[in-house]
Order: sequence, then C-alpha cells, then structure tokens
Amino acid sequence: MPRITVVPGSVRKICQLTGEHDRQWHCDAYNHTETRFGLVGTDLGSSFEHDGRLWFLFGDSWPDAEGGDSVAWTDDRSPEPGVRLHFPSAGRRFTCPRVSTVDGRPVSTRFFEVPTAGFSANGHMYVFRTTEHYREAGREVMGRSILTRAANGDPTRLTSLYDFSVV
Repeated sequence: MPRITVVPGSVRKICQLTGEHDRQWHCDAYNHTETRFGLVGTDLGSSFEHDGRLWFLFGDSWPDAEGGDSVAWTDDRSPEPGVRLHFPSAGRRFTCPRVSTVDGRPVSTRFFEVPTAGFSANGHMYVFRTTEHYREAGREVMGRSILTRAANGDPTRLTSLYDFSVV
C-alpha cells in the first residue's frame, strides 16, 4: 500500500484565517474577524471555487449560542501575504447559513451539524451538510448527510435537495 509522507519544509503556514489574535505567531490575526464580523473562531473548514471566488465553509462558529456555522469568500488570487476573507453579515455580525426543505421546513444546523464540502455546477453553489446529530455510547454521531443548494446564489439560504447518507 502506498504511503503518504510530508517532506520537511514543504508545508508552511501563511496566515490564521479567523479570530483576532494569532496564538502561534503572537501577533494580530490577518482578518480581524472578531472586530469586522463578530466571529471569534470556528471548528473546521473546507473550500471550493464558485463564480470566480474561493469559498470557505466553516462549521460551528463562535459566538453563536446554537452552534451556527459561517461561510466566507475571497477574491484573492494569491495566498501571500494572507487570504482576505469576507463574510455575509448584518452590520458587524456574521450571518449563519440557514437550511430548509424544498417546502420551507427548517433543517437543524445546531452543534455537530456542519458543512462538509461544497462544489459549483451549472452556475449553482452546492453544499454537503450533516444534520440530525445525536450522542450514542458517549460519542457524537452525525445522523444524516444532505446535499443543499444556495437559494438564488445566497450561501446563507440553503435548500435541502437530497439525502446523501443516513445512519
């Protein structure tokens, strides 16, 4: 079986994407997301290209009492000196994506119910998400994965199209 190895010196940090302070480099974080968008931090992320932008899907984002997620984009064409993020927001507060069924019923996006990947096809933005989280035998279970599409191109209004997997 093939092995994957990291060549020392071939990977390096360019910038910290979220937060106000970079704890590793002991300096201001590049995007000042707390000051600009009220976003202290997130737990995971994935990225993809859509409509000429690089989009970032972030999971549980703080501070959001219900464990809401966040989404951002950049128009940057180079990662140097850092990747400048823009979050959909209302004033200085990031807007959490909301998910609904085709007939308008809300889909849960609480803690552990997060975006996992996204892609662009035929001019539409699609996002895979988990939902129906539960605890079993002391572990977190993401009960269902769904495929959603951004309503009218708005990454904060997602419509659930299909079940991708169900536990």
